[in-house]
Amino acid sequence: GAEAAYRVGETSFQQGRYAQAIADLQPVAERYGQTPVGDRARYLLGWSYLRGRQWLEASQTFEVIATTSPLFPSSRALAEAAREGERLPRKSPALAGLMSAVIPGTGHFYTGRWRDGTIALLLNGAFLAAGIEAVSAGNEAAAGVLLFFEAAWYSGTIYGAVNAAHKYNRDLEDRWLQGLERQHSLAGRSLSRAS
Repeated sequence: GAEAAYRVGETSFQQGRYAQAIADLQPVAERYGQTPVGDRARYLLGWSYLRGRQWLEASQTFEVIATTSPLFPSSRALAEAAREGERLPRKSPALAGLMSAVIPGTGHFYTGRWRDGTIALLLNGAFLAAGIEAVSAGNEAAAGVLLFFEAAWYSGTIYGAVNAAHKYNRDLEDRWLQGLERQHSLAGRSLSRAS
């Protein structure tokens, strides 16, 4: 029964359904305590929290694996690493959006997307300049069309900068987690056979 309950959680984890894996593995870890199956459940529960970006919960889960478990050395290192997850150098989506609201494209520059920022800056500048020129020439119809497109580009630039910051943060966390997985051999570790 213990092994079957563990396997349900392991299946959810392997399918990338980390919230479900947490729900499946938590009762196994609690019920079987410091037994081999309890430690395996706790270890995979810690990884589920890591993948779900729940850094504190991951750290606390890894810390309670028994010192007699073969998973103990890895779990200690992962408990420390999980606390580092909160301190990764992320980019602020709000700041990226604000920067692009003030000067279109600068939010993209902030997130390292130089090409997108340059395009945003040039297109917004071109549409704004053309719209102002049309107003100066007394061509209100053309000015209206140009400024309508400028407003669309402008709002799209802000939205794009916010998304770029979120993507930057996601990519940073993914690379960091992949490094942990390589270091602790999660892909190659058969937790079903760990004793």
